[in-house]
Amino acid sequence: MIDERLSFDDQARSCIKSCYFHLRRLKQIRRYVEPDVIHSLVHAFVTSHLDYCNGLFAGYNAYTVRRLQRVQNTAARLVLDVPHSSPSQTQPLLNIG
Repeated sequence: MIDERLSFDDQARSCIKSCYFHLRRLKQIRRYVEPDVIHSLVHAFVTSHLDYCNGLFAGYNAYTVRRLQRVQNTAARLVLDVPHSSPSQTQPLLNIG
């Protein structure tokens, strides 16, 4: 998706929205499946979506990169079963920047 300024902000917004959608759904089924299954599903639905066209995200402003980083941290928290209020909130679990 390209917006009128050719900045791919719409693409990033769409990617973030889609990733959070899948993360919410995976969080709902986490207690019913094995941790390895959650890991595979997060990789299939979230990490692969972030990796797709990640070269386009290289020139983004700091705000958009932080939003993408938050998605990746949320995915890592889901896989590692770390609560959202953990001390890792101050530091990224995975650094993409």
